[in-house]
Amino acid sequence: MAQVIVIGANGETRPYAAAGIPCFEPGRGRLIERVLAERVRCEVLGMTRAAFGALPMALARELQEQAWPALAIVPNVRDTAEAARVAIRLLKMYAGGPVAA
Repeated sequence: MAQVIVIGANGETRPYAAAGIPCFEPGRGRLIERVLAERVRCEVLGMTRAAFGALPMALARELQEQAWPALAIVPNVRDTAEAARVAIRLLKMYAGGPVAA
């Protein structure tokens, strides 16, 4: 089981992958399937705003309301250093620590 996974689209996850976070960029037709699969395999499900916005409203609401996995809407970042800072916050979520930067 992965601690943290990030799901995005159109290259949004490249900096996160470079920072060592497992990432997925499923095609639009596979987004729901990937989210359903990964939410049972991780402690923190990070999603870019674009990926989260592409979800059906019912699934988005369910992800927001459930306690596990924790949902984190991650920002679009430009480089690995910025992604690493976000990754640290995500790992703190997993550890139950404070999440604010």
